[in-house]
Amino acid sequence: MTVAETEQTRREAADWFARMQSDVRNDDDLERFNQWLAADPDNQRSYARLVARWDAAAPLAAGARERTRTRRRGLAGGALVIAALGAFTLSWQMMQPDYATRVGEQRRVSLADGSAVVLDTDSAIDVDLEPGTRRLALRKGRARFDVRADARRPFVVDAGDVRITALGTAFDVLHEGDRVDVVLIHGKVRVDRKRAKSVVLAPAQRAVSVPGRDVTLGATNLDAAAAWSEGRLVYAAMPLGEALHEIARYADRPLVIGAIDPDARVSGVFETKDPLAALRTIARYYDLEIIDTGSEIRISKKQG
Repeated sequence: MTVAETEQTRREAADWFARMQSDVRNDDDLERFNQWLAADPDNQRSYARLVARWDAAAPLAAGARERTRTRRRGLAGGALVIAALGAFTLSWQMMQPDYATRVGEQRRVSLADGSAVVLDTDSAIDVDLEPGTRRLALRKGRARFDVRADARRPFVVDAGDVRITALGTAFDVLHEGDRVDVVLIHGKVRVDRKRAKSVVLAPAQRAVSVPGRDVTLGATNLDAAAAWSEGRLVYAAMPLGEALHEIARYADRPLVIGAIDPDARVSGVFETKDPLAALRTIARYYDLEIIDTGSEIRISKKQG
C-alpha cells in the first residue's frame, strides 16, 4: 500500500523547499536534504507535489524573484534574509489548502472531473486531478465526496495515515486529530492504512481508524450520519458527550465540557447554523448549566 501523505510530511517538505530556494543554504543543508528524501518515499512524493505547485505558480515565483533581485541591489547586506523570507512565504502560500471552510461554514465544491465535495465546518482539502488518478487530501474536518465514475482514474482521498479509494460512489470522511471516520453512502470504497488490514465498505457501513488498533467496521444509520451535509445533526440515542463534542465543531468559541452524566443519551434534530440553540435545548432536557464567558462556552451539571 502507498502510504498517505501526512501533515507532518507536508510541513517538512515545505521547510526543505524554502531552505533549498534560499541563498543561505550550505553543503550541510544539501546533505541533510538528500538524507531526508532518501529516508521515505512519502518525502519524495510530498516534495515533488510541492515543486509541481511551484511550477504551476511560475508567474508569481518569477515576480517574487524579480522583486528580490531589486531589493538585493538596494539593500545589499539584508538581501540574503529577504531571499530566505521570500522563499518561505511562497512555500507557506503553497501549503495553504485548495479549499477550506471557517467555523460554522459549509461549502460545496464542483471539481473539474464532474465530482463534487461538500466541506463541513472548519475543514480543509487539497485537490490534485491528473490524467491517471484523482487524489485529494482531507487535512482536517469532514467532507462528503460525490464521485463521478471513471474506471481509468481512481479517486483517492488521504486523511492522515488512512487512504480511501473509490469508483463512482458517495462517502463521508471525518478527520479529527488521529481519528478518521469513513461512512459509505452508496457504491463501494476500500479503506487502507499503513500496517493495518484493508477493509471494503458496503453502503450504510462505517469504518473507524484510531492509532494502535485495526480499522473497525460497523453498521450506521445513513439518515443520521449524512444529515450534516444538509445543515442538520440527527441523533438517535447518541451518548451525551459525543453529541456535545460534535455540536462544538460548529461553535465559534471553544466548548468546555464539565461533569455530565456518562450514561445519558441524546435523541433529536438540531441545526448546525445555531449550535448555541442546540446546546440550550440539550441543557434544559438534561438539567445542565451553560456559562458563556464570551471567550468560551462552559456546560456541566447544575450545582446543588
